[in-house]
Order: sequence, then C-alpha cells, then structure tokens
Amino acid sequence: MQTALHSKSIRESIEPVLIPAMVLDAMATDFGVAITGYLICAAAEGVTLIGIVFGDNRGRFKNGHSIRTSVVRGRQVIQGHVIVETLNSRYVICNWAPAEHGPRFTGVHH
Repeated sequence: MQTALHSKSIRESIEPVLIPAMVLDAMATDFGVAITGYLICAAAEGVTLIGIVFGDNRGRFKNGHSIRTSVVRGRQVIQGHVIVETLNSRYVICNWAPAEHGPRFTGVHH
C-alpha cells in the first residue's frame, strides 16, 4: 500500500535544525546592543556577508537558512565576538568560513 504525501506530512517529517553550541554560547552573551541574528560559516562577498543564520529575532529566517546580508556598514568586537552592522540589522559572527569553502548562497535576500 502506498501512502500519499502532502505538505503537512512532509513538514511533520522534517527534523528541526539544532543550534550549534557556539551559537548558543553567543546567544547567552549580553552584548549591550540589540542583536538581529547569529551567523556561522560567514564569508565576505563583495560588500555583503553570506552565512548560515540562527536566532533571527524578526522571524524572517528559520534556523539553518543561508542568507546574504545587506551592505555591511561597520563592525566591532564586543565580548570577543565580531558584531557586523548592516543597514537595519546587527549580526554576531560565531565563526568564519574557511577561505574558498564558504556557504553557497541559496536565495534569501533581505
């Protein structure tokens, strides 16, 4: 017997993305400024960054999605983490992608 698949059964079968320990550690840090999200495997791409996002406080991106930020306007180090400011967001860089091995952008612009 064959079971028909529909979007509800597919959604229910997808495992949630686990948040890496380095991201959880950063999330527990008080940076003294509002943080929009946390990036792993971050890589510069022109005047933007691409990376894997976690903890998006605006609900735009699910944990584990790849994103491209808007233009980077500045960066600073707070509590040992690089904080990158874009036009309307502030991201904590949890780790950088090794040169030539960064994430491949898969489509979500903001």
